[in-house]
Amino acid sequence: MTRFAWRRINTVDAPGRSRARHEAWLASRLCCVLRFDEDQAIDARVEQIVELI
Repeated sequence: MTRFAWRRINTVDAPGRSRARHEAWLASRLCCVLRFDEDQAIDARVEQIVELI
């Protein structure tokens, strides 16, 4: 897929999936949402999960 095609997918007006639509959906959740936005060691992720529960 070309860069242009990815840009079309990531716009709010594009049908189907988009980062903006996904972020809006996550923000509307009433439950806890655990995000992993960066590359982390497994131990660090497990620690975050254990702290949450």
